[in-house]
Amino acid sequence: MVKRYRGQNLVLDMESPEQKDCDNMKQRRQQRDFYLRNGFRETQLYRRYEDIEMTIMMIGDREFSMKDWDDNTTDQLQHWNWNEE
Repeated sequence: MVKRYRGQNLVLDMESPEQKDCDNMKQRRQQRDFYLRNGFRETQLYRRYEDIEMTIMMIGDREFSMKDWDDNTTDQLQHWNWNEE
């Protein structure tokens, strides 16, 4: 994916390795380290979905805000079909 979209901004969220009350801390740290090794950076932005804290990471030089995240996810949700089986 990084090679295919070289030069573009890529954004993802993953289970935060900073969340203290989780039972998969090792997995979260390994996942974060994988993304860091592959060019992603931490944005210091977090979003909580019920009891899971997510950290937002990205590739690209531009600044990225929580408003950017919310706008992006709102746009994506319009294309999901929740009723598909």
